[in-house]
Amino acid sequence: MPQLLRNFLVWCSLAMTLGPAAADGRFTLIIAPQSDTQLSEAASLNLVRVMAGQLIRICGPARFSFGFQQLPASFQGAANDQPQTLRRFRATQTSLQIVPSISHCGISEAQAGGIFGGCTAETGPIILRDYPSNSADQRLRLVQKWTHEMGHAQGLTQGFPGYVNGHNTDPGSMMYWQAGPNRWQLTSAECAKLYQTQSFPPPQVFGVVESEGEVRESDDQAASTDAGSDDFKPSLPELTEITPLAPEDIGGTTEPATNAEGDDFLRGDWMEPLPIDAIEARRGELLQQAERAIDENMVTLWPGSAVMVAYAGNDGVVARLEKIITVDPAELGIEPGSDAAFQFNEAKIRATGALSYIPYRVASGDYRGADAARARELLDQRGSLSANAELPFADDGRQRLLLGQEVTLNAAAGLALLASFDDSARARLEQLRSGNDSGAFSLGVDDTFFEALDGRVLFDRTNRSPQTTPLADALRPRSQ
Repeated sequence: MPQLLRNFLVWCSLAMTLGPAAADGRFTLIIAPQSDTQLSEAASLNLVRVMAGQLIRICGPARFSFGFQQLPASFQGAANDQPQTLRRFRATQTSLQIVPSISHCGISEAQAGGIFGGCTAETGPIILRDYPSNSADQRLRLVQKWTHEMGHAQGLTQGFPGYVNGHNTDPGSMMYWQAGPNRWQLTSAECAKLYQTQSFPPPQVFGVVESEGEVRESDDQAASTDAGSDDFKPSLPELTEITPLAPEDIGGTTEPATNAEGDDFLRGDWMEPLPIDAIEARRGELLQQAERAIDENMVTLWPGSAVMVAYAGNDGVVARLEKIITVDPAELGIEPGSDAAFQFNEAKIRATGALSYIPYRVASGDYRGADAARARELLDQRGSLSANAELPFADDGRQRLLLGQEVTLNAAAGLALLASFDDSARARLEQLRSGNDSGAFSLGVDDTFFEALDGRVLFDRTNRSPQTTPLADALRPRSQ
């Protein structure tokens, strides 16, 4: 059977299971990773094929063109949403930029215990944090996050009917604030919005010419555009009209079950840094699950569990956080490149910042455990890049230096939480800022990261304290 006919039949078999969409979607996706990430062209193509299959199944017919363009070497380290940064990414004329870390996004500075998974402006750019895609489960989770952020770029955000804080309130929706294996629903109105003319780069005017599955751009489509200080002249890559991939054809291994009592919340795949309202609503139930996950080494649930036990502040919390931060992956038999390896490292990052919740509770008078001093000691220790680079990380494909930087940045966010009332925490934060600015060490961020934290400290010193502001409110963005 000729390849084009085979591709057409696969596309039809996916589309026939659906009612007609408001309009056929048409996307040109140029995936652009930084050189300090692990995403390959082959993996990118596979992810876009999975995305195409999922969107056709949910919303109806769509066509996808794929390209791959590694970002120039000048794009390094953590990304942010500062206007200059957004202009630089947009000027590359790429669609989804993959970065190792996101230091702050939108109204939110870094939050202790939180991680930004994506940062998307309406009409783009779409900045996405690097995640592994080695197994079928990982690819589906990653595709869901990519599609979620594409939805924001297409207008599924603040102001869309029925949305709260930029997200659908239906727990089954792909545009919910938390990712999850059963969250793939989109309403007809959401599909229509997502399938409207592509508003993020590249423009829809790029021609696509089929030739046995290959697509080539014309010379005028490769016109260069200045990317600002980089003097980067983008040359659009070859575009390929792709074949969608049905979920049952994704292939690869499936991660083993965790034996958890039921909650993917503890994976920490949150589309916002810290979902405080959700934690408050299910505090008792989640705490019980989180303690069990840590004690019984259910590592894939450790990222959210670390935040949960720190937030609850019950007896034994510091010992559990110290276990997560210091345990060696060899002791737990964690396989390199596995989902467990990635989640193991994510938990170390989040547990570091979450240590700050304990001293904050002490200052507010609602924690009297004998381990509070140890929490502060551990937080101060993690405010050292050289020490963090030597932590026992699992091999998840990321550079050890990057992981050490992320731990240090989360420690900095924890110190900022305490700096509103603790002069020593503020001094330690200033030492990190000075060392990073002077080049004594590199945390992978520019000074805008510390400017955002300093703005938070100044606001807190003027407007709130542990005696007047509960931890829940102290962890929320200032605009809420």
